[in-house]
Amino acid sequence: MSRRKPGTARRTLAVLLAALIMLSGCSGILEGERIVTSQHDSPSPDGSEADSLTAEDFDSLLAAVRNIVSARRTSGEINIYSYPAEDGALDPEMILSEAERVRDTLLRENAFCAFSVEDITFEAATIVSYAQLHVSAAYRRTEAQAAAVVSVPTVRYLRTRLLDVMSELTESTVISTTLASVTAEEIIAAAEEAYYENPAQIPMLPITEVRMYPEFPPPNAERIFEISFGYSHSVSLLQLSKTQVAETVGDIARRVSGDSDEEIVYALAGRLAELAEYDSATASLPDYSTQNFSATAYGALLEGRAVAEGYAMAMKALCDELNISCRAVRGTLDGRRRVWNLVTLGGKSYHLDAAMCDEEGAELYFLRSDADFAELGYEWAAGLPAAGESSSFVPDAAVDS
Repeated sequence: MSRRKPGTARRTLAVLLAALIMLSGCSGILEGERIVTSQHDSPSPDGSEADSLTAEDFDSLLAAVRNIVSARRTSGEINIYSYPAEDGALDPEMILSEAERVRDTLLRENAFCAFSVEDITFEAATIVSYAQLHVSAAYRRTEAQAAAVVSVPTVRYLRTRLLDVMSELTESTVISTTLASVTAEEIIAAAEEAYYENPAQIPMLPITEVRMYPEFPPPNAERIFEISFGYSHSVSLLQLSKTQVAETVGDIARRVSGDSDEEIVYALAGRLAELAEYDSATASLPDYSTQNFSATAYGALLEGRAVAEGYAMAMKALCDELNISCRAVRGTLDGRRRVWNLVTLGGKSYHLDAAMCDEEGAELYFLRSDADFAELGYEWAAGLPAAGESSSFVPDAAVDS
């Protein structure tokens, strides 16, 4: 027969008493009372807790707030265990003041925040030994709009992007870049260049507007540019005109002939004279709109009416189709706005004003030199290939004769 060890009876009694106490305490639960307990661990000063953000000075506070809005979160908490202050106290008012300074800095200097964020607000509280800053963010761009921002690392990529968007007649695009050379003015100039270099792909020069975010960025900082393209005609009409220009240009290019490049270009000028007449009413306006079809290749090739710019854009499209080097030159004639062509044949460049060939004859306006055109009253910006001499090709007195 076994014998209990000394003290065993006392331990058994204590266990029984504890069980009775627990049972009596559980009667409330059996009668419907709920007791809910949860474990709460104080956040660690090193920020190791999952999803926690901490700050200890202005720069780290700025980084923490930027972390929240960059992730497009609508709210978040930042724990502050120490912060530079005269008395070392984590005063909520001081924390709020610093947070508002962070907000103003982000909206003024950070491209994403300036573009996407409507406002950032804060609430601060002291929790025992640390302060907690609650951050709330409101956005004025959808997630899809923010994701559609295109990074532009080079000027060449910018020009390609503009050509693609304008060719598709897209109403807007948003780009980001750190290139110091990219400004709103440069973007508008690049859009104009894309149009004048690609008349068959871009049916009309849009009214281009550019807005930069932030408005006053720090040196070498990222900037976001919101670019919009406006037209006074419907996109469907412009798309149709683009298709018709491409078909007409292809048809003319297949039919044109000549024993030399000079003869082919001369034949193109003659075909333009047959298709179009000079729109003197529009040309007489102090500053006709680029939204006028008379200023486009479509006006010259299909509407039968064009100003000099329309003739020049049609000639550019025709030469491009035949792989003849040609550009549209923007300048003035007797002080008035004018667009004509500079064609390069056999390594030599020449001026050509197809509208004047139609109106006054080709002798003075077909494949002429810089000196000849300057004497006639033409002026243009520097940077074009030099047209050192006129062509020896002798055209008829008038293209359409």
